[in-house]
Amino acid sequence: MHTYQLDLYPYLEVKEGIKRVDNKDGVPKGYKSFRYTSSDGDVFDLSVVLYSGKALRGIISSMINVDEIITYFKGGHENLLIVKIVAGLGDYLYFNPDTNENLENVRFSEFLYEGDDEFGMNHLKKILDNIDENSGFDIIKLSKVDKDFTKDIYHSSNFIFDLTQTNDKYVPELSDRELTVTKKNNIDKYPKIQHQYKNPFNVKGIKLSNSEYMKVKGGLPDDLIDEFMVYYSSESKRDPLLVTLRIYSHKELCAPSYYFLSKTNDHGGKWDIREICSVIGEKNGELEKVLENIATNGKLDIGKIKDPNDLKSKLGDISNGLTIDLTKAEGPPGKTSHYVSDGVSIPYKKKQEREKQYTVVLHADIYSFSIKMIRIDEKTELREDKLPPCGTLFRKLKVYYPDQTYKDIVFIELECSNDIAVDDAPVCVYYYSKDGKGEWKAYRLDTNVLLSNAKYGDLEKDLVVYNIRENHGHIDLSKFQNIEKLGGEFNPCIKNGGIERRNKPKNSATKGNKDDEYAEDISENSTRSQVIGYVLASLASVMTIGIGAYLIWPSMRRHIYSSFI
Repeated sequence: MHTYQLDLYPYLEVKEGIKRVDNKDGVPKGYKSFRYTSSDGDVFDLSVVLYSGKALRGIISSMINVDEIITYFKGGHENLLIVKIVAGLGDYLYFNPDTNENLENVRFSEFLYEGDDEFGMNHLKKILDNIDENSGFDIIKLSKVDKDFTKDIYHSSNFIFDLTQTNDKYVPELSDRELTVTKKNNIDKYPKIQHQYKNPFNVKGIKLSNSEYMKVKGGLPDDLIDEFMVYYSSESKRDPLLVTLRIYSHKELCAPSYYFLSKTNDHGGKWDIREICSVIGEKNGELEKVLENIATNGKLDIGKIKDPNDLKSKLGDISNGLTIDLTKAEGPPGKTSHYVSDGVSIPYKKKQEREKQYTVVLHADIYSFSIKMIRIDEKTELREDKLPPCGTLFRKLKVYYPDQTYKDIVFIELECSNDIAVDDAPVCVYYYSKDGKGEWKAYRLDTNVLLSNAKYGDLEKDLVVYNIRENHGHIDLSKFQNIEKLGGEFNPCIKNGGIERRNKPKNSATKGNKDDEYAEDISENSTRSQVIGYVLASLASVMTIGIGAYLIWPSMRRHIYSSFI
């Protein structure tokens, strides 16, 4: 199956392997549409969606398997209103919530359409007009003109929070589920209220104390949230200053990250938003300083915060990407520490136990993040041309060292966000290691998640690490036949995370091209489970530890090597 990074900017020439056509199917007058499919018509994996070279926020948080992508513009192609991704589960609809913002700052609102009727022109025109007339998608107004369709895209985890509710319970608009409101201890003179639901949820709107709906610069985030807090200026609870949203994470023991929505007198009444990866303390007075700053300045003015405890760096906005600095991980092993890079406090952790015979440091140890730059040492930096497109989301950044001196980096492993709860979901991992001349080179592994006994395992990743270890810190591209037999592919990277294909896809009509990415098909008579035994046996022949009878059981899949490779 092919894997692509897809740029939706209509003036760019599409990459080989992708077909773009003008879409005339049910497009309302005054709007323009394009349809993207693979050239061979097959389903393909989509790793990131770009617009003029930059990742679009809110559109796919992890690699997914898709049939086609359709875009809708207003008039002359400049204002992207809707992105529709047709996938196995249904139609993923991404609506532009703020057409006055540059697309690089917009957080698209995601909805999954599972209605009985086809998503056709009648629905489409109402949504396009809704976005165009309101300078962004407005679900409350859509519900008034098409209530049935709104129900088809509005699911049980979606909520419109009502800040006029300050105690007991209430049922939000467009929902039949109940939220609980709890009064917390004040932060000095500032009241604190929590809105709770029993499971993680999506914030699809916020009704303010004056019964207007909050407008957020660039749109509300679409992440799953597990904590919703509101802070008011006074006991009247008519003037909210700050809403904090804690991002839900199924990664164990990672540092928390938050969205801060702060009131502002700027932007025509739109609220500011920033994503942070630090806890703003209550007992040490940090949160009180934030609230006082908003109340005094009419907005969160970071420059006016007195900073005895690095509060400015804790409030550093990570939404435009992190500058990872590998030279600053100086804390003790076993616990989460922080360093400041490019004005942002970044959590990291030195793992106490060795992993695959290496000492490991986890950088940006949060649920997901994007990267602007990686500083390896005082002389070496991995910048935009050697990293995946800006805005690509990652779930792990591991740096491998030979020992606990934490010197002489052997390699870096950068894993893209993926849906680890879905068996056989696509995933890609970037590796950076030195070549024989001491220059850092990038490689990309395209593979799939396999689940076994509720664990996340990945034999292909272990094969890459084994290759590096056996070749004294370098990567030998001639020794990756086993990955290809498993249906994955390992290739050197070119600019912006694209790959240089080493092999032409079997039975493919598309020509080899350095600009495309793909995962090589395995033969019709071969499956992943059939070749795993072969690969494990190949590894066993060169390893010094015994694994005995485990090799003959395909059901052990790939996770059995995690303890000794």
